[in-house]
Amino acid sequence: MKAELAIFMGQSNMCGRGEWEKAVPCPEGHGYEFRAVTSPDRLFAVRGPFGKNENNEAVNDFNDLGVNRRRGDMVSALMESYYSKNKIPIVGVQCSRGGTDVNYWTDETRRREAVRRLTLAKEYLERNGYETEHIFMVWCQGETDGDRIFRGEQSIEGYKSGTRKVFSYMRETGVTDMFIIRTGHFNADDPDGSHEAAYMAVSNAQAELAAENERIHTVASFLGCRKYMKDAFHYHQEAYNKIGAAAGAKIASLYTITADR
Repeated sequence: MKAELAIFMGQSNMCGRGEWEKAVPCPEGHGYEFRAVTSPDRLFAVRGPFGKNENNEAVNDFNDLGVNRRRGDMVSALMESYYSKNKIPIVGVQCSRGGTDVNYWTDETRRREAVRRLTLAKEYLERNGYETEHIFMVWCQGETDGDRIFRGEQSIEGYKSGTRKVFSYMRETGVTDMFIIRTGHFNADDPDGSHEAAYMAVSNAQAELAAENERIHTVASFLGCRKYMKDAFHYHQEAYNKIGAAAGAKIASLYTITADR
C-alpha cells in the first residue's frame, strides 16, 4: 500500500475557522487522519474539522476559556485534490494552534511535540505495511508575525529565520519539503495602510523563502480570497476549499515533476 505522510502546521487558518459542514468531502481511501494524541493505533477517515480533538498541553487550539476553536478547514480539499491527480492517499497529522507567531513554533516544547506526532505516524505506517512515497509539511502561518511587524516587534529577517528553523527541525524527522500557504490581506480598520503593508511583507517573505531553498515551495495564497473573509484574519469555508484544492494540485504536480526527472 502506498501513502503520503503530511503534517499540517501553523496558526488559525490551518486550524480552520470556516464552516466544516461545507468542506469538500474526502472519501475513505482518498485520505486519512492519524490521531497522534487521541488514537495513535489506527487511521481514520477524514471528517471535519480535521484533528478537532488532537489537543494536549504542548499544542492545542483552545481559547482562553478552554473552548475548542477548530472549525472548517482546508485539509479535506487538499487531500481530495492531491488524490485526484496522483491516486495516492495522504495520511495527515494535525499540529496547529491559532494566534501563534513563528517563535512559538521554534520553542523546544513545540519542536518536541511536532516531531513526536510525526514520528508516531511514521512508525504506525511502517508497522502496517505502508510504503511512504513522500513525507512533507504543509505550513500556513504568518498573520501574528504580520501584527508583530506592524507593531515593530518582529523583523522580516526574524520571520524568515524562524521559518527556516521550523523546517530544519522537521527535516531531521524525515520531512523533505515545506509547502507554504501564503498569508492573505489584513481586513480591518487600517487608516494609513501600514497594517496591510506588514501582512504583504510576510507574504513576500514566504515567496522569498521558496526562491532561496529548493525544498521550500509556495503552493497557494490567500491573497485572492479577500471577498471570502469573515473578519480581520479568517475566511468562510469557500476560501478554505479553494485554497486546499489549489495546494493539493500544486503539491501533486511538483511530485509528478520530481518523479519524471
